[in-house]
Amino acid sequence: MPPMQPQIDELKRRLDDHDRRMDVADLMRQDSHKMLAELHQALMVPQYGQGDKSLLERMAEVTVAIESGDRATESLLKWLKRLAFVGALLAAIGGALLKLEIWKE
Repeated sequence: MPPMQPQIDELKRRLDDHDRRMDVADLMRQDSHKMLAELHQALMVPQYGQGDKSLLERMAEVTVAIESGDRATESLLKWLKRLAFVGALLAAIGGALLKLEIWKE
């Protein structure tokens, strides 16, 4: 055996290991590409029977509707609180007038 043969064998073994790791990395890249393509198909491509809108567009519309509904609810609650305050104020004034009995004369 020539004196360089062990080093050559070690380099071949390293090269084989490297080739196996590259094959695994290539399979992972292909799998990732496939998953991204499926994700794009599910989220971004218009869907038949859904107004030709993608899932992402429909999710955005629902989010906007919920947010605007929340704002409308908050506004309604503010007005109801104001009306309740005015009602309580009128009741207090009416109670005070009843105690004073101003209009019985």
